[in-house]
Amino acid sequence: MERIVASPSFVKSDRLCSFLTYICELSLTGRDDEINEINIGARLFGRPDYDPSIDGIVRSHASRMRQRLEQYFSQEGAEEPIRLTIPKGAYIPVFELRPYTLVAPEDVPLERLPISPEPVAASQEARTQDAGSRWTIRILAAALGLACLVILYMLPLAHRAAAASPLGPDSHPFWRSFFGPGHQTMVVCSDTSLATLQDVTGQKVGLSDYLNANYVCTLPRLKGQPRRLQEISAADDIRPLRMSAS
Repeated sequence: MERIVASPSFVKSDRLCSFLTYICELSLTGRDDEINEINIGARLFGRPDYDPSIDGIVRSHASRMRQRLEQYFSQEGAEEPIRLTIPKGAYIPVFELRPYTLVAPEDVPLERLPISPEPVAASQEARTQDAGSRWTIRILAAALGLACLVILYMLPLAHRAAAASPLGPDSHPFWRSFFGPGHQTMVVCSDTSLATLQDVTGQKVGLSDYLNANYVCTLPRLKGQPRRLQEISAADDIRPLRMSAS
């Protein structure tokens, strides 16, 4: 306030300097309720019967003071850390902290440099985000480690269970009837040539003859190519596979 009233924008007007000093002192001492147009007209302009409806001296000076404040903060007060304004429709001064980039001119004393709270708030927000990220990483790492421990614990159990119950013919009732212990199991593969041979010769081949391959020697001779027929039958003969269950 003292720098404002001593500036070229105010120093030539004693009435504006008194006006600004009067309302600022009342506000800074906690007496905002006394700042109104009637009190200013009576105490500052010496008009005890001041009537705002017929006298506008306070309003006119307040308008001039707002213009001078704008001029001050746009020129010689552009580097002020605090901005002083008088809102329209009222006379209570408002002090606002102005954000500044901390670039200090060489001729400005360090004690007059403004300190903006925005970098502090930004750094606190960054620290909060970093802490949240670290906690997220820790939780994910713990969950991954727990999953690995569960897998390592379950693998030996799975191996032991597989070793304790190996797959075999006794594991299913259907296959147990074919591959049970104490008897041999015979697997007979399909033989399409036998069906063709029976159709051509009109002779049925029994199981025992098929197993012993005797039907090849007892085939009736056909006109044309009897030897060729026997060669085909002998070439297409498929021996049965004998399997025994251990």
